[in-house]
Amino acid sequence: MVTDADRIERLESFAAEAERHIKALGQSNAELERRNAELTQHLTSALSLLQITATAGGGARVPDPPIYSGKTGTLEPFIAAVDRKFAIESSRFATPAVRVASVLSWTEGRIRAYLTVLDQRSAQDCQIDPSASELDWPAIKSRLQEMFQERHKADLAHERLSSLVQRGSAANYAAEFYQYQIDSDHSEAALLRMFKNGLKQSVRTHLATTTHTRLDDYIAAAISADHELFHAQRNLKPSSEVPKKPPPKKQEQRSTATPPKTTSPSSNPTSNTTVVPMDLDQTKVKRGPLTEEEKQRRRSKGLCLYCASPDHIVSACPVRPTDSGKGKRQ
Repeated sequence: MVTDADRIERLESFAAEAERHIKALGQSNAELERRNAELTQHLTSALSLLQITATAGGGARVPDPPIYSGKTGTLEPFIAAVDRKFAIESSRFATPAVRVASVLSWTEGRIRAYLTVLDQRSAQDCQIDPSASELDWPAIKSRLQEMFQERHKADLAHERLSSLVQRGSAANYAAEFYQYQIDSDHSEAALLRMFKNGLKQSVRTHLATTTHTRLDDYIAAAISADHELFHAQRNLKPSSEVPKKPPPKKQEQRSTATPPKTTSPSSNPTSNTTVVPMDLDQTKVKRGPLTEEEKQRRRSKGLCLYCASPDHIVSACPVRPTDSGKGKRQ
């Protein structure tokens, strides 16, 4: 029956083999990748033994940390997961060599290459000075935070600055830009170019002739230009609106029809005195009888007794009906 001591002995043997492979890694990238593949095989075997619980009764287990490749925003979760793994399953990760081998198995790419070289250097230091401390997880964690955490902040700042645009005032845009540029590692010229690209087109056009090369000076000019454009637009608003003419009032329809004009007999056809209407159309319709006063007036003035014209007498009236059988002659 395999005892716990046997398991630990085999585990230490695998770990020692892994350490020998790490120390043998060269500085060449090609050699590093080849030996890294061999190391991975040995680490896989070592970790398979770690899956066997150190005691017959078993113990608490937690999932392995996610593979860390250096992607922005994943360092802190990776460190927290490794700390939790080592704390809960401390019996499985009892030696520095096992812990380092495990951390290497949870990394990939440039992170694994960096940690491999770091472990190789530590092994060489221990050979030169036996009193030197062996590489362990706390040292690896400190190096990762020192080397990559700031890099992550710079990458995150770059992403936010690249996508930042002015949506309100230039002052608000500048404040947000300043907040992210603190963690950026861009040069001032690059930051100035990014700030310009995020401005509104109207502000960029207004500042087209500016010669500012310092970021602070250009931002101050942009805020001033945006303020001027805002007030100019607000002041022009009332005059730019053409007053609308009121719609024409609809004429009220008359409720009653205009009664036809009637005239009364007149003593003078050219005067304002009304006369009895005469129908002078081609049908030559007869008019009604004249009053005695009207007859006397027409005789005294030499007017036609039928149409009141001074150009002829009644017997020669061109509009007088010729049918003597109807109506009495005047």
